[in-house]
Amino acid sequence: MSGFFSVLWRYRLFIVQLVRIQLLLRYRRTALGFVWTLVSPVMTMAVSAFVFSHLLRFPMQQFVVYVFSGMLPWLLLSNSVTIGGATILNNENLLRKVALPIHAFPIAGAIGVLVDNMFALVALFAIALVMGAPITSALLVLPLSYLVVFLFVAACSLFFAVVFVFFRDMQHITGVALQALMYATPIFYPLEALPEHVRPWFQLNPMYYLIRLFREPIHEGRVPELKTWIGCLLIAGVMAVIAGVFYSVLRKRIMFRL
Repeated sequence: MSGFFSVLWRYRLFIVQLVRIQLLLRYRRTALGFVWTLVSPVMTMAVSAFVFSHLLRFPMQQFVVYVFSGMLPWLLLSNSVTIGGATILNNENLLRKVALPIHAFPIAGAIGVLVDNMFALVALFAIALVMGAPITSALLVLPLSYLVVFLFVAACSLFFAVVFVFFRDMQHITGVALQALMYATPIFYPLEALPEHVRPWFQLNPMYYLIRLFREPIHEGRVPELKTWIGCLLIAGVMAVIAGVFYSVLRKRIMFRL
């Protein structure tokens, strides 16, 4: 693991350049450019809040803040898996020509998604304030929330980037699985709205706990308890170890499958 991170540090300028290129290419030749980093999540949140607030009969103002606090970490995960997970395949021509650390690509992909997500935070948070989100000192823990969740999603990005190299059909399957997982995650509804006998199954979802790092400061105006932080760190740490070991075992075979 020390070698894994030392390589990333040695190629840090290369990773910064990868992130820059990723962001530039994503919005190249679009009329709004980087404004899409703000418009897209706002539209997603607005539509979801409108539909689910009517289905679940929640007050619209309160529900917008509730959805906003759950959408941020979810978008960070789903975009890291879909965008970061495709980075090795998307750069296979470069990897064949130049000796570069393969794991730098999915990590850079996850960092690019993180930058997008933090821009979205500014726009969505402005809307949430208008809709009545509480302004408390608990919001100061959001950088730490981002750090913990990013460790998890960066590991997911690396894991799926390797999986996609060996099983390319998994790109399409993963897209469907993420859609299903989104509705199995309490983003649009509280866990208490579900029948009591099914709640333990939903609590097996790691995103249920990671979302609380954002929902409690933003929606409830309080700092998550210490056990919540410890649990989320364990989830992120376990995923990082799994992804690191998975990559280390298959690293030498990746170039033969590109």
